[in-house]
Amino acid sequence: MTKHAQKESQNDVAPSRDDHDHQPPAPLAHALTRLRALRAERAARARLHRELATYDTPAEIADLLAAVDRAEELPGAGEVRRILNRNLQDYYRSTTQRLAG
Repeated sequence: MTKHAQKESQNDVAPSRDDHDHQPPAPLAHALTRLRALRAERAARARLHRELATYDTPAEIADLLAAVDRAEELPGAGEVRRILNRNLQDYYRSTTQRLAG
């Protein structure tokens, strides 16, 4: 191998990871940040569903709905109301099915 060929082959070596900035390109970084935020939101919603599922009688749900009505201006009040109303529907649906079955 000539000196020139040796020099070219040395230049063909891929740069090591230390040669790079370790930062993804801006669009990818933005997408990754958005994906992390979406996952965190999904986890928070799932946690809220689990916590509100423990209130499963009409009386318990009515008490919570009354509290949500008093705190309507708080963020997430609408989401809590939707979950509680769905829990109430599920309660009546399961009660009706038990009685019919």
